[in-house]
Amino acid sequence: MPDALVGAGMYEVLGRLAEVNRARVTFETPRSVRGPAGLLAEPALVSMVENLSEIVGHTVAGGHWPLVIGGDCAVLLGALLGVRRAGYRPGLLFVDGHEDAWPPHRSPTGEAADCEMGLALGLYPPPAALRAHVPLVAPEMVVPLGPRDSAELSNASVESLANRLRMVTGAELVNGDTTEIATSAADHLRAETEKWWLHVDLDVMSTEALPAVDYPQPGGLSCPGSVGSPGRRSGRVAASARRSSSTTQVVTTERTPRSSCDTSLTSCPPAYRARKPDRPYRTNDPEPNTPSGGCSGTARLSLAWRTSRPGLRR
Repeated sequence: MPDALVGAGMYEVLGRLAEVNRARVTFETPRSVRGPAGLLAEPALVSMVENLSEIVGHTVAGGHWPLVIGGDCAVLLGALLGVRRAGYRPGLLFVDGHEDAWPPHRSPTGEAADCEMGLALGLYPPPAALRAHVPLVAPEMVVPLGPRDSAELSNASVESLANRLRMVTGAELVNGDTTEIATSAADHLRAETEKWWLHVDLDVMSTEALPAVDYPQPGGLSCPGSVGSPGRRSGRVAASARRSSSTTQVVTTERTPRSSCDTSLTSCPPAYRARKPDRPYRTNDPEPNTPSGGCSGTARLSLAWRTSRPGLRR
C-alpha cells in the first residue's frame, strides 16, 4: 500500500500543501517467538515503539504535523508515546474495523496488532521495557469508529470495549451520517485535549470494497464515490476529523507475498513493513512469521512533516 501511495503521487500532493520532510525508523530484526507479555517479537516491537516515539515527539514539539504510513496497527503505540513525550495528553480517534484489544496471551496470532488498543489503555501489561509508559491514553480521550468484530470477541469470551469507550460500531457508522459522526468525535476530542491522533486502519472498509486484507469480515464501509451508498459519505470520515486535528496517522495493511518481502523492504522507503501475516501464526507453523506479523530485517517508516495550518488547534 505505501508503494501504491507513493507511486500515485502522495508526496507530490502533500508538497503542494506544505513543505514535506521524510524520516526513517529502524528496529531490531524480529523473531516470531512469543515473549513474556504474550506478543510476537517483543524486542522488535519495543525498539519500533521507542524509535518511532522519538521522531513523533520531536515533530509534534516542533509544531509540525506528522503523517505516519505504516503496515501494522502497532505503530499506534509509538505515535501516542511520541505525543506524550512532546508534553501533551493525547486523544485518539480510532477508525478501525476491529477493537484491537485482545489480551495478548489469548490472541490467536500473538500479533501486537491484535492488542494495541488494550495495551494503550493499560488494560494488559506490555513488554517490560514499555511498562513505565502505559497507559498511553485515557478512556475518555478515545473514540473508536467502525469496529465490527463484537461477535468474534463474544465467541472467544473476550470483553468488548463498547462499555468503556464512546464507541461507534461498524453498523452504526454505515447506517449513520458519517460526516456528522466524525465531526462530533472530533469536537469531543478538541474539547478534551490540545493534541489528538487520527488512526485509520483501512479494514474499516468492507472486504468487498477493499479485498486486500488479511482478516476478512462482514460489514464495513463501501467504496468512497459509490453514489447513494454509505461509502459516499464514508470518504469524509477522515476529512471531517482532519480539519480539527493537528496530528494524523494513517496505518495501512499490506498483503505482500513472502517471497517478495525482502525486495519490498528495500524498494519502498515510506513503509514500516511489519505487516500482518498471510495467515495467523501458530506455534507449529513450519514457516515462521515475523513481528507483530511482518517481514524480517530493517524496516522503514515514513513521516511527512508539515507546519500546522492556521486554525488548527495547537
